[in-house]
Formats: sequence, C-alpha cells, structure tokens
Amino acid sequence: MNNIYCIGELLIDMVSLDGDNYLKKPGGAPANVAVAISKLGGKSYFLGQVGKDNFGSFLKKTLIENNVDTSFMKDEGKTTLALVTLDKSGERSFEFYRGSDSKYVIDPAKISIDNKDIIHFGSATVFLGGEVQETYYSLLKEGKSKGALITFDPNYRDVLITEDLLEEYKKHCWNFMKEADFIKLSDEEAMLLTNTKTLEESIQSLKDSNLQTIAITLGKKGTMLIEGNKSIIIGSIDIEQKDSTGAGDAFVGAVLYGLTRSENRDYEQIIEFANVVGAMTCEEYGAIPAIPTLDKVIKRKGKVEF
Repeated sequence: MNNIYCIGELLIDMVSLDGDNYLKKPGGAPANVAVAISKLGGKSYFLGQVGKDNFGSFLKKTLIENNVDTSFMKDEGKTTLALVTLDKSGERSFEFYRGSDSKYVIDPAKISIDNKDIIHFGSATVFLGGEVQETYYSLLKEGKSKGALITFDPNYRDVLITEDLLEEYKKHCWNFMKEADFIKLSDEEAMLLTNTKTLEESIQSLKDSNLQTIAITLGKKGTMLIEGNKSIIIGSIDIEQKDSTGAGDAFVGAVLYGLTRSENRDYEQIIEFANVVGAMTCEEYGAIPAIPTLDKVIKRKGKVEF
C-alpha cells in the first residue's frame, strides 16, 4: 500500500479552557488523520474544502507544513468553525458553524487510485448533506472498483446530528460500514449504530453483522478489536490527560500507517501501536499540534514492529 487519501472536513477549532477565551487551532477529523499518517512517516492526501479566507489559508499552510499533500484540496467560500470547550478532565463539548466543506466536489477518476492505496472516510459533517456527500459515494465506488482498502470512522457529534437527522445519518454510516475493510468506533457510536443500550450488546450486534475488522476505542481501558466472531481488548498506556481532542483521529492515522507497513495486517500489533499514538495526543493541547512523530512514539513505546 502506498497512498492514503483522507476525505472530509478541515476546520478551525476555537479551543477554550474557561468558556470565554479561545485559541485558534487547526482541526477536522479526516485532516487530523492525514497529519497523523504524515507525522509517522506515511504518504497522506487530504481531500476537502476550506474557505477562501484567512482561516482557510492558515489551514492549508498547516497541512503543507505537516507534509500532507493538498493537491486535491479546494478553497472557496467560508471556512467551517468549531467552538471547543474543555472541562477540567480534558473532555470536550462542541458548537459548529458550518462553512463551505459541504460543497466539495472532485472527479475520483482524476485521483489515480489503485489496489495499493487506502481511502479513509470520516463523516462528522458530511452526512449533513451537500455536494460532498455525493462525492463520498462516488469516491467509495471508485475505490472499491480499484481494489483500494476502505476505512471508515463515523465521527458522531450530537450537536450536529440532531434527532430529525439521526436515522438518515445512521443509514449512511451503515452503507459505508458494510463496504469498509476497517471501521473505527467509539463505545457511544457502537451503541448508537446498533440501537443497543450496553456495550456488550453492541459488540454482539456488530459480530452478527458480517462486517470486516472493527476497533472500538475505550479511552484509558484501550481498544476492543473485533475480527469475525472474536474480540479482544488491547491495553493502552498511562497518561496525564490534558485534552482528548484529536486522540481518536491520531489513533486512526496510526492504524492506517501500520497497515501500510504490515505485510500480514496483524491488527493486534497495529492497534497496540495506535493506542500509544492516541494516548500521547491527549498529553498536549490541540489536535494537530499534539499528534506525536514516530520518533517520539518509539522513545515512549520502544521498537515498533508490525
């Protein structure tokens, strides 16, 4: 596998520790994933749209500085903003002001995808509608036809997916989950998408759904790996959490990087590595700036083997 294409939103996280004062940070789940891949040494592309404004210029510059390829990125309209408030434990709450990411259109045939590539779909804003939703489906179809590895993260946000949108959102998520080779879920997303009330029930439902490999992140407990009818919890490392923003995206980026390095796709080893990357991201503030490089991970974890 060579190239990893990450499609979705790139936005400004306005991060507040006190609810009054905000710091400008680059964010957006698929963009975070692309940066994580690049910081670890992989080749990543970001596919999406920012505004033709100062925020958009800042975001594109940030990706370029982090060695993410922006060849398929567009800048028109206004940049999407997310107000992120952190509590004392580093957990987040969000408010979104959506911009032009909904208008992203690209012809998948121009991307030159092949069977060595990975296409990662994140959907925090995509299933709210717009041209980008159609682009997602056309890219999925192109990726499947070329034999690319498909990965998916629903990136559920309750402030975005209101009650009237929930069933449609879940339908789109399942459309992609059924086609994905790897799916990353939080425990909340696992229960939401399986219409269950406990994590145990959701795990069994996912096992019964004939999906490919699934990882359910469990915070400090680690990650539940589901392959067929088998499941195992892979532990993480102890940290002093400052900010969980971007941790799940860093985890996904590390999994995708691992898949490009693992000849036999040993998910247990890959997720053990990804747990460390995700945990280390929680030790600093902000999403993209906090994602560790491979050298930092090796210093913390030791030799990386896939």
